[in-house]
Amino acid sequence: MSSLISNKKRRRELAYIAGLVASDGHIDRDSTSIEISTNNERFAYKVASMLSRLTTNKVSVYRYPKIFVVNVHDKELKETLVKKFNIPPGTKAHLLRPPKLQDEREILNFIRGFCDGDSSVHSRKMRGKEVPRIRIMSTSKKMLEWIRRMLIKAKIGCSKPFKDIPHGFGNKMNWRIEIYGRNVVKFMKKIDYFHPEKQRRLEIVCSLLPSS
Repeated sequence: MSSLISNKKRRRELAYIAGLVASDGHIDRDSTSIEISTNNERFAYKVASMLSRLTTNKVSVYRYPKIFVVNVHDKELKETLVKKFNIPPGTKAHLLRPPKLQDEREILNFIRGFCDGDSSVHSRKMRGKEVPRIRIMSTSKKMLEWIRRMLIKAKIGCSKPFKDIPHGFGNKMNWRIEIYGRNVVKFMKKIDYFHPEKQRRLEIVCSLLPSS
């Protein structure tokens, strides 16, 4: 993998994969296994294709009744995700810390991956009009504070983290940040989604806004 890291495009893909692993992935504590889970088959194979450009090892997609799991065993990739991107092996959500990144495009690609895993796209009626909204969730307040700072640095307005217990998370305390209105359009232009269904929804909600 070392030769790939010198390639700018591959570094950005690595940052994306790291963001996705941080949100919807798992690094095994006792082996070199890295997994990414999704319920979208097309997305699973898109991720597998990208991951195969970052490793010389076999990348597999396993199909289960309600989920697809992308898996690879790669010692060097695991070490990079742990050391450079601060993703702890094992149960990790509440332990997440911001990655050690300086390059703007790598930062935005990391956020893109994170949002493909742990965000949702909606519209909400405000003052009689449907307004686009992106919700980004995590049990790590530190991670959301960092994402917010990076979004604001990219001139994408965003709320401060606030406590939330969303559907599907049981009684686990969660944090959320939100992007509204024309800032959602800015998100689409500067970051966007790689997940095909979320990308489709983003285009739909952005079309609700009148042309400026």
